[in-house]
Amino acid sequence: MFQKEIDTKKVIIKKDLTIEFTAKNLYFKAGEYKLGKQQKKFFREFFTKLVNFLYTHRMQVKTLEINGHTSSEWKNSTFSGRFLNNEELSMKRSYEAFKSLFLVQNPTKQKYLTHILKGSGLNYRNRIITNHTEHKEKSRRVSLKIILNKHSRH
Repeated sequence: MFQKEIDTKKVIIKKDLTIEFTAKNLYFKAGEYKLGKQQKKFFREFFTKLVNFLYTHRMQVKTLEINGHTSSEWKNSTFSGRFLNNEELSMKRSYEAFKSLFLVQNPTKQKYLTHILKGSGLNYRNRIITNHTEHKEKSRRVSLKIILNKHSRH
């Protein structure tokens, strides 16, 4: 279903059902949380396919998490200020993706999503590290995580 997105290296779907958006145009700029034009277009199409799939398999799906992430940077700030500012920013990124996903659905799918959607800000907890160095641009993102009901197998 998502072969095109995987083949064009826009998405990675991990065995634990985490969905990472890996295309450069899907990352956020430093300090920003509003979706850009390319992010909106891609997410509208991707989220529509994803929610159709989840709805078809709704008996097996417990939760769809939308996680906002940040890089560890925040200029001219104390440690606690940097942490709190990044926490707020990661939650805003999650909410923008959450809103984007929700609003492109029909009323039936929106009602379904009210039972499974969960947004969270993960701050810079899951930064992208390459060769012991943070890749700040790649760290500024949202990711998804599908959690299955305990009786489901994947």
